[in-house]
Amino acid sequence: SKIEAGQMGVYIEKINLPQLLEDVVATAMPLATNNGNELVIELPDEGFGEVHTDHVKVRQILFNLLSNAAKFTHDGTITLRASSDGERLHITVNDTGIGISKENHARLFDAFTQADESTTRRYGGTGLGLTITSAFCRLLGGSITFDSELGEGTTFFVELPLDIRGMKIGEDDEDGEDGEDGPDGEDRAEAELDDASAADGDVTVEGGVVEALTEAVEVEAKAASGER
Repeated sequence: SKIEAGQMGVYIEKINLPQLLEDVVATAMPLATNNGNELVIELPDEGFGEVHTDHVKVRQILFNLLSNAAKFTHDGTITLRASSDGERLHITVNDTGIGISKENHARLFDAFTQADESTTRRYGGTGLGLTITSAFCRLLGGSITFDSELGEGTTFFVELPLDIRGMKIGEDDEDGEDGEDGPDGEDRAEAELDDASAADGDVTVEGGVVEALTEAVEVEAKAASGER
């Protein structure tokens, strides 16, 4: 069950990107340190110029990736890097966590829930965070990819236009690959994701989005207040 990104609205405004990045890192910091992690931010000295995009969705993309990295990394390092080529924003979120097996790469951005009760108890969450992150990236005219090996950590790569005024945005990517089920395993994908298709009645697209967004807001609020 894919989230149709084109059905979501976009509110374009001029944003202070360095401030946004620093605010998100400050909010995610308690989630990282609770698991014994160091959270590092690396920004360019020359800045980014004017940025016109959806503040709320960019913030959600960043927070989802950082909170996801914090969840699957213990006593390690999480690094947020941001740069610009004048037209596009390039963001990487790297962690030294448990990683993702090759067999599960294709299904990572599908709408899934936790693989089983044991992983639900261990990691928590709906498993829709990356689905929403991917949808928001497409909605804002960008993309998200990743590189990961089991036991070697994960790096997510996000590219977003710096200025979406006048752009035709919100088109879902019809050429994207559909995920295939991989074998059972102990990797990050299996821990976070298991098929919950709307056709099976487990998760509706609308209901799943609302649930996951509500959860993300609750997680961010707890992180900001220092709650565990």
